[in-house]
Amino acid sequence: MPAATKIEIANITNGTAVGVAPALVQNIFPHSGAGDDPSGNMISGNQGSYHTITIGSSQPTPCVGPLVSSFNVIITTPRLVTTTYPFMVTFSCP
Repeated sequence: MPAATKIEIANITNGTAVGVAPALVQNIFPHSGAGDDPSGNMISGNQGSYHTITIGSSQPTPCVGPLVSSFNVIITTPRLVTTTYPFMVTFSCP
C-alpha cells in the first residue's frame, strides 16, 4: 500500500470499534541491489506495514452467550482508491 494510505473500521454490528494502529501506512523504502538497510544487509522475510485492528464486544457483562460481530476494514489510498474487506468475529463467554 502506498504511504499515507488510510485504514478504518466501518459498518460494525454487535461490537465497538476501538481503533486501528497505525491508522496510516508509513513510508517504507524499496529494496535495492546494494542492500536494504544502512549496513548493506539484505532484508528477508515478511516486508511492508502491519496494522492492528481492535474491536470490542457490545454485549453487557457478564455475557450470556456467544455474540457474532461483523465489520468492514476500509483502505483508502492517497489517490482515493478504496477497497473494502468484510470480517466476522465471534465473541465467546469465558
